[in-house]
Amino acid sequence: MQVARLTEKQREANRLLAGPARNIMLRGGSRSGKTFVLCRALIQRAINAPGSRHVIFRFRFNHAKTSVWSDTLPKVLA
Repeated sequence: MQVARLTEKQREANRLLAGPARNIMLRGGSRSGKTFVLCRALIQRAINAPGSRHVIFRFRFNHAKTSVWSDTLPKVLA
């Protein structure tokens, strides 16, 4: 499997997510990598804070299952 290379916008989002801001909104078109960057940051935060709990919400559970669980997480964990 190919290692993901972040775009400049994704690197900018990583810098924001690693900073002190409490509220961050990422925007972009579909398939632009927002969920990928957020999942990656969430996993890193979970590793850095053992015992912490995290959640990803979508309006519909089925959308979360197909987009986040089945598509994005395997790519992030690869």
